[in-house]
Order: sequence, then structure tokens, then C-alpha cells
Amino acid sequence: MANPKSYSAEDYISNEQHGDRIALWFYERVAKRLISPGSRALDYGAGTGFFAKRLSRHFDTDAFDPSQNARDLISVNAPDVRVWKESASIPADSYDLVTSLHVLEHIERPLSAIAEITRLLRPGGRTMCVVPDPEGWGHRIKQEEWFAFSDPTHVSLLTMEEWQNLFERSGLRIDRVSTDGLWDVPYVPRIPRFLQMPTFGGLAGVQVLAGRAFLPVHWGECLVLFASKQ
Repeated sequence: MANPKSYSAEDYISNEQHGDRIALWFYERVAKRLISPGSRALDYGAGTGFFAKRLSRHFDTDAFDPSQNARDLISVNAPDVRVWKESASIPADSYDLVTSLHVLEHIERPLSAIAEITRLLRPGGRTMCVVPDPEGWGHRIKQEEWFAFSDPTHVSLLTMEEWQNLFERSGLRIDRVSTDGLWDVPYVPRIPRFLQMPTFGGLAGVQVLAGRAFLPVHWGECLVLFASKQ
């Protein structure tokens, strides 16, 4: 995995990734539908470790992150999770599920990272990856103010077709693609955020409560890609 920018604690705070949050609760419940309890899971690019901690409630969970700052945070936030410094050190065919939330867009050549995810999955294993969607309604509405443009380390903002091509080249079969919904209010100037959230975020809220990623692709800010190893 090509090393992305090494985030500091302040960077995680500025990107609102410094704590547990409702999105991780949602993805935890989605992950529970992908594999059986007690299966082996890896959070690839685990950041602060809160999602790995959530996965560890249901699965035998490891975490990988190339950043020492991240690994230090994981050791505090998810002390029971095994942390890997280098993915190359992890044996092949080790996991039933590999998750990667908001990681691949930080890598200049994401094909290498996706190929590594494929290597780490057992045959029939599954992956869930979340990346910004430049074809989504979030970008269409906000244009240059889109959230994904605010982070200079977002170096791979690819289309759904481009991501699908990279996954397939890496030996993964795309099972389905969904979205997270519209959550980055305000979308309309001069209207209070609390009034916009029910209008724009209502469908995302229903999806969160259901614990299922069922919204049609592009109806949100990000792509949620589900794939499996042949």
C-alpha cells in the first residue's frame, strides 16, 4: 500500500474522524450481514481504530494502517485488536471480510491496494469499500464546495466505472454498489441546516436505521462497493 499522508490527531479532528460516529454504527451493521459471527475480518487503513473496535464485537478482527500516528490511536481506542504495520507481512488468504472506509481515495495508485485486499481475502471472501462519488448528487449539488475537494490528500476521486474496473482487474467480482445518502448539509444557501437535514438526509437516515445499504447508486456523497474474491 502506497503510504497516504500520515494524519496527526489534529487532522483526524478537522476531518471529523477522531471519534466514534453514527456512520460507523451503520457500516458495522452492514458488515454483520456479509459474513458469519466469529469470522475473520480486517479493517484496511483503520485510522483511529473505532471501526475495527466495532467489528471486533462480532468477528476475529485485525487492523492495518501504515501510519504510526494511526497505529498509536488504534492501540488506545481498540486495544484488543491486533494491529499490522505492513500489509505484506500478513499471510495471504487470511480473512473472510476486508473493510476499507475512506482509504482508497488517498492513494495515488489504488490498484496496488485493491490487489493487496484481494490477496488477503480467502477464496469467497468479501470486501466493503467506501469512496467519494464524483458522479453522486452530493457533488452535483455542491460543485466546487463538495466535501471530497476539501481534503488535499484525496488524490483518487474516480468514477464508479473506474473503481469497478480496478476491482475486476484485481480479481474481485463486484456484487453490488450502493451509496451512503446525502448527509453534508447545508445544500441550499440561507436555509438553516436543521431544516435541510430531514429533506436531504431523510433517505440516508432510513438506510442507517435499517442497517442496510439499499439506496440507488449516485443518490448520495459516496460509493459503497461490495465485492468478493473468485
